[in-house]
Amino acid sequence: MKHSFWSALVFSILVSHVYAQGNTEAARNTRDTLSALNRIESFTPNDQFAVASPADPDLGEQLLLTPADRYQPFSMGAGYATTWTSNAFYTPDSQSSDVFMSAFANAIALPHLGGNFFFEGAASFTGYRYFRNPVLDFNSLEASAGILKVFREFADLGLYARYEYTLLFGRTGGELLQEHSLVTGLRKTFQFSRANALFLSAEADFVLGGEPGFALAHDFSVFAAHQIDWTRYIQTSLFYQMNVLAFVEGDRADVRNSFGLSVGFKPLQWINISASSWLGFNASNQSEFDYFVGNIGGGITASINF
Repeated sequence: MKHSFWSALVFSILVSHVYAQGNTEAARNTRDTLSALNRIESFTPNDQFAVASPADPDLGEQLLLTPADRYQPFSMGAGYATTWTSNAFYTPDSQSSDVFMSAFANAIALPHLGGNFFFEGAASFTGYRYFRNPVLDFNSLEASAGILKVFREFADLGLYARYEYTLLFGRTGGELLQEHSLVTGLRKTFQFSRANALFLSAEADFVLGGEPGFALAHDFSVFAAHQIDWTRYIQTSLFYQMNVLAFVEGDRADVRNSFGLSVGFKPLQWINISASSWLGFNASNQSEFDYFVGNIGGGITASINF
């Protein structure tokens, strides 16, 4: 079934929402996630006191504060990126290259609730602007809240469930999509050394409601990222993601594969300058939605933990 021009345009923007983020945000999300998980994994409720010593009776009763960093459950960030894409409309035959600019601001909360439970809350705003095809310009507003359970007995395996809300709207404010979903998944970090980590996750995103219906899909994904800090200033992130999408209207199903590499330069603890390259392939049971896209770009992000 052929979509109208408007439906096709909206669909292109919705795909852009997913894949425009892939180039610059996958590496940033990997870095932020690893940082958050490392903070959680190092969290100890009693880490504010010095370890007991056999010599304590000779010194009398006392409590010594350790110089260790305290757990920081909150973070805020902002950034800007410029990206070249080989296929701005994500179509199989009428490929059109373009350059788009993106700017974001976000806030993330991971406070400890007790035991091995943590609250996860996040909110973000991102704006996308295209150089040659301004009809694709859009803004994204996302918010989520949920619970993370860390299983210490399974080497800090994380199990989480959260509610997510997504709103996409055009440059002039017209609504393009709103979606409510329930997300659940598993994630695990393998910390081979302080500078070498592998992150794996499997996630199921179930649509609860929203509009337009033709753009809504249940999303089942696996994600892997390998991050290496070569020096205190240089790091690389190699990532892969596969998404299986079952659309709630019609019998359409897609399989998307994404591969990417990011190189980051961190001159200060709170600033990261990165260059990224990313490839994506979509295979659908409706051939008009098959496509290939390649992106390359770079940007700068700033974030603080507190």
